[in-house]
Amino acid sequence: MEIVSSSSSTAGRTISLSSLSSMVSVKLSSTNFLLWRSQILPLLESQELLGYIDGAITSPSLTISNEEGSSKENSEYRKWRLANRFVTSLINSSLTEEAMSETMGMSTSHELWTALVESFSSKSTTQELHLLEELQSLKQGSYSISDHAK
Repeated sequence: MEIVSSSSSTAGRTISLSSLSSMVSVKLSSTNFLLWRSQILPLLESQELLGYIDGAITSPSLTISNEEGSSKENSEYRKWRLANRFVTSLINSSLTEEAMSETMGMSTSHELWTALVESFSSKSTTQELHLLEELQSLKQGSYSISDHAK
């Protein structure tokens, strides 16, 4: 896969960052991590970019040695860096200011993803459990939800 400029090229088609960004309708906040994640992961996977956030695609070496023994820039590193920045930009475009403050100083999309998961997934799980508890305690008159299910 080759990343060029601000677009992703997969299977012969090129999709711009703005087109991909518009596919993520929910921006990440402290209350919607699971919803946001359910949008961003399939999008990254569809563009063969998931490996940049899960650590499967790692940075190649910055330089390589040629036959004469001197070093030159590794073109694979340049491709990796461009793709990594593309993924980082895509994720950043789907964050609220609150969420962006959790990722300041992250240099790779993998670091950025890890910070977001650590920061927001536990909040979402806690909120999910709270909503489940509220749902289970709902009543209509003297009947609970579990009484209606019988």
